[in-house]
Amino acid sequence: MLTQNRREQRPVYSFPELRNAEILQCLEDLRIPAAEADLARPTPPIVQKIYEAFAEIFFGGAITTNNTPAIAEILEYPELHVESIGLISFFRSM
Repeated sequence: MLTQNRREQRPVYSFPELRNAEILQCLEDLRIPAAEADLARPTPPIVQKIYEAFAEIFFGGAITTNNTPAIAEILEYPELHVESIGLISFFRSM
């Protein structure tokens, strides 16, 4: 019974569900380039570019993911980590 009471006491959050046209309009208002295909079939590079644009707008600066040379110097096989270094840097910035 105790677990049922806890479930009942949890707050319920609702988020507005927007249509693609509304999302695209918001992105256009923010001057973030995006197409309907980007929303229907998002790819990691497209999503990363949109998040980077949000960070630049809302946090006042660009996210730097180009610190690969500095980090690569300390790795034994830096060529294996070229993509992952930039991605990890992006995640840390976000």
